[in-house]
Amino acid sequence: MLAPPARRKKLAAFRRRRAADTKRWRERRDNGRVCFTVEADATTFDLLEQLGWLPRRTDDRRAVAIAIGKLWHAGMDALLQKLAARR
Repeated sequence: MLAPPARRKKLAAFRRRRAADTKRWRERRDNGRVCFTVEADATTFDLLEQLGWLPRRTDDRRAVAIAIGKLWHAGMDALLQKLAARR
C-alpha cells in the first residue's frame, strides 16, 4: 500500500537530507577529520546555558553544535593544562 502523496514527499525530503548528511560525514572522515556522535542530557544543556554559550530553550542545531564544541575545547584545554602542570 502506498503512502499518501504528502507523506511520500516528506519521506523523499528526509532521504535527501540523510544522504547529504552521510556524504558530508564521509568527506570529513576521508579528509582525516574525526567525527563523533555526541549525546547530551539536560545537565549538559543547563551547563551550557549557565556558561552563556547557549540561549535558553533553543531549537537551533547549529547553536547547540557550537556550544558543545566550546565545551569540548574548554575541557581539552583544562586537561592539557593539568598534564603540563604535572611535568
